Amino acid sequence: MARLLPLVCALSLVLLATGCGESAESRSEGLADLQAIKKRWDDGVNVASSTSRIALSGPAMNLQQIRRDLDGVKTGECLADAKSALAEGMDATISGVLAFMGDSDSGGLNFAMGSLQAGRYDDIVNLCGMSENDATALLAQRDQEAREQLAREEKAAAEAKAKAEEEAAEANAKAEKEAAEAKARCDASRQAHPAGSEFSDPLSGGGKGPAMVVVPCGSFSMGSTEGTDEQPVHTVSIAASFALAKYEVSFAEYDAFAKATGRSEPSDFGWGRGKRPVINVSWDDATAYATWLSQQTGKTYRMPTEAEWEYAARAGSTTKYSLGEEASHDFANYGKDECCDGLALGKDQWENTAPVGSFSANAFGLHDMHGNVFEWVQDCYHSSYEGAPVDGAAREQCDSSFRVLRGGSWISDPPRVRSAYRNGDAASSTSIIYGFRLAQDLE
Repeated sequence: MARLLPLVCALSLVLLATGCGESAESRSEGLADLQAIKKRWDDGVNVASSTSRIALSGPAMNLQQIRRDLDGVKTGECLADAKSALAEGMDATISGVLAFMGDSDSGGLNFAMGSLQAGRYDDIVNLCGMSENDATALLAQRDQEAREQLAREEKAAAEAKAKAEEEAAEANAKAEKEAAEAKARCDASRQAHPAGSEFSDPLSGGGKGPAMVVVPCGSFSMGSTEGTDEQPVHTVSIAASFALAKYEVSFAEYDAFAKATGRSEPSDFGWGRGKRPVINVSWDDATAYATWLSQQTGKTYRMPTEAEWEYAARAGSTTKYSLGEEASHDFANYGKDECCDGLALGKDQWENTAPVGSFSANAFGLHDMHGNVFEWVQDCYHSSYEGAPVDGAAREQCDSSFRVLRGGSWISDPPRVRSAYRNGDAASSTSIIYGFRLAQDLE
C-alpha cells in the first residue's frame, strides 16, 4: 500500500475532526513556541553530531532539557499532533545518543529525526496555517493521489503475480517434459544395457581388461548433513547407464600397464601384489591408466564422476552404508573406531589392504565400495556441493589441484567409510591408502 495514504488519512482526522472547525488563530495556537523548540532542537542536534563520544554528555543533557521544555508547550487541537510527532522524533534520537554513549563497540550515530516524524510535523504545521477550504482541498488532492498510486501498485502487483504464475507453469511444464524425456532415455538405456551385466574387454596386447558391471541409470539424493563438505544434500539424475569396475584396480592389472608403458611399478609396501588393490598411485597415474586401457580396448574408459561413484556405492540405499546405518567388519575392510590404524576383526582379517573382492558385493554387484583403499574420482575437490552438477557430470572447474577421493580405506574409522564421505588431495599425491577403479561409457 502506498505510504502516503495512511499519512493523508491521519492528517484528515486531525484537521477535519479536531482542527478545521477552529479559527485560523486557534489552529496556529502554540506554533511560535513549537517552532522555537524545533529551532533549539536542530541547533542541539548539530552540536551533538559534531561532538566526540567522550564529550557527548553535555550535548545529550541539552537535548533532554529541550525535550522536557517541549512538554510545557501549549497548542491548540490542530497542532497537538505536530507536537506529538516532534516528541516521538526527539525520544528516538535521545535513545540513540544514550545508547551510543554507553556502547564502545557501536559504530557511528545518525542524529537525524526520523523522516516519518519530521514529515508529519512539517505537514501538520503547513496545513494548520492554511484556511479551512485550502486545507480541505489539499487533503482531497493528496487523498486522490494516494488512491491513484495505490491503484497503480495493486495493478502492478496483480500483473507481477500473473506473470510469476505463468512463468511457474511454463517452468513446471518444461521440468515435466525434461523428466519424461530423461525417463525415456533411461528406460532405453536400461533395456540396451541390463543392470548387473558383467563383461571384460579384450586387450590388443593380450589378456583382458578389468571386470566391469553395468550400473543402471536413475536418481538419488547425494550428500548428507554429517559433513559440511557433504552439503547441501541434492538430487542427482544420471540419465544413462554406465559401467563401473567390479573391483578396485589390482596390482596385477596396474603392473601390466606399467610394464607395457615403461612406467615405474608402485611400491606394495611389503604387503603383496597380485589381487591386492594397487596403492601409492596418484590421480594422474589413474587417468594415465584409463587412457592406456581405452587405447588397448577401443572403448572409452575414464575415472568415474563423484556423483556416479556415490550413486554406485549407495546402490539404492539411503543409509550411511549400503548395508545399513552401522559399519561392520563383516562387510568391509576398515580401521579402528578411533582414527587411524588398521584392524583385523571378524571377516576382516587384514590389518592393511585386503585382496579385492574379499567381501560381499553391494546391490549393484560392486565390491569394496566401503574401505580397503580411497578411490580417486574425476571431480575437482570443492568444500561444498554449492553449484555442483545435478546430472551426474564431473565438476571440472578447479579452485586448486585437489581431486576428490571417496570410500575410505583400511585405516579409516567408520564415519570415513560412509557412502557420503568425501576428501581431497593434490592430483599428484600418492599414499598407501590411495587407489582407484574405472568407469566406462556404454554405447
